[in-house]
Amino acid sequence: MYEVGQSVEVSEWSYNAPVQSRGERGTIIDMSGSVGDSENCYTVDLPEFGTLQLVEDDIKPLAPESTEEYE
Repeated sequence: MYEVGQSVEVSEWSYNAPVQSRGERGTIIDMSGSVGDSENCYTVDLPEFGTLQLVEDDIKPLAPESTEEYE
């Protein structure tokens, strides 16, 4: 489950997102109850595409950025 304010990426295999938005990063701005087979529906704000209504299978968390310094 994701939380409001969390940054996510639209999955490249997303069924509900426009093809052009796949791989884009955005922020979850709202969460609502179940839709069809999915437990949660998320409103994701994408800078290039506005807001999209997506389910858990459509998004993935951003990989944590490494804090290691290279010498």
